[in-house]
Amino acid sequence: MPTAVLSRGLAGLAGRTLVVNLPGSRGGVADGMAVLGDVLLHALDQIRGGDHPEGRA
Repeated sequence: MPTAVLSRGLAGLAGRTLVVNLPGSRGGVADGMAVLGDVLLHALDQIRGGDHPEGRA
């Protein structure tokens, strides 16, 4: 679909706030939240200055 590039998700920080954009469809949001749920605690830990466990990058 030619407009697919318009739904490419981005994430970043605004100060110490995690900002994530998700697609406009309910299915796209559900998929995005499922993926985000797996990494959210790690992302928040990194924002707070956490480090990776020994031997992992």
